[in-house]
Amino acid sequence: MLNDILNKTDNDMKKCFYKFITNISKIRTGRVSTSLLENISVEYYGNVSLLKYISNITVDNNNTLKVSVFDFSIIPIICKAILKSNLGVNPNVIGNNIKIIFPYLTKERKLFLKKILHDETEKNKIIIRNIRRIYNNKLKKLLKNKEINISNERNKKNDIQKLTNKYMKKIQDIYIEKKREI
Repeated sequence: MLNDILNKTDNDMKKCFYKFITNISKIRTGRVSTSLLENISVEYYGNVSLLKYISNITVDNNNTLKVSVFDFSIIPIICKAILKSNLGVNPNVIGNNIKIIFPYLTKERKLFLKKILHDETEKNKIIIRNIRRIYNNKLKKLLKNKEINISNERNKKNDIQKLTNKYMKKIQDIYIEKKREI
């Protein structure tokens, strides 16, 4: 029972961490990458699909991505999804392709990207702390119901705090590296 709580805590924190990595991979540093668009969700005939599964995304040049869509009838839907993705770009339809031109990184743009990175980092740190609080409350409830003793509760709370520290450090390290790249 106590190990289950610890495993669930670790799994929830791990999910949060990987979600953080996915979200900040969308933040562009120097050259554009196909990873900026791959995880954009598009509603495709009643199902939600990732853009990378319904199109071919290629790097056209240093600041341009080209999306070659397999089904041309969904080009407007893909354009809307790209606009909603909060990348700060406007898709241009050219024939049966969509070109996305990313602005060059000016000083203002770099500051804006650093702010987005900082906000995402803080949001995920809060989520990690909330996960800690949820599982600590579960331990308190077990103690209150006399299913565990005080030393068990204290030991597991310490273990949960170690997990929290581990994931907070990982998030902070990635934040520092990504900030340096920008």
